[in-house]
Amino acid sequence: MNIADSQIQMTLDLDTGLTDRFRSVKEVVAAGVYRRGLKRCAGDLDVAPGNLSVQLAGDGQRHFDTDLLERYIEVTGDRSPIYYLVARYCGDQGAARDEA
Repeated sequence: MNIADSQIQMTLDLDTGLTDRFRSVKEVVAAGVYRRGLKRCAGDLDVAPGNLSVQLAGDGQRHFDTDLLERYIEVTGDRSPIYYLVARYCGDQGAARDEA
């Protein structure tokens, strides 16, 4: 990926503990939902609490999709799912080599 002159480069302080505490981005979201309250988050996302709970639990029939993830981040302001993904997939490559 090339960064053009018109783009702004940003610096993130990665919380490597996110990848240690959670196995997936869905677990990060679930922790945030339950910390804020299932009923409150479900109302903010315009989803029934039971449906949201099943989606986050990983039921084979109902899935927590990316549109709902974006809405969750927008409505709650919780950026930890983004930080988790960045830490997991764009983390410090030098540190990964050192650990290996």
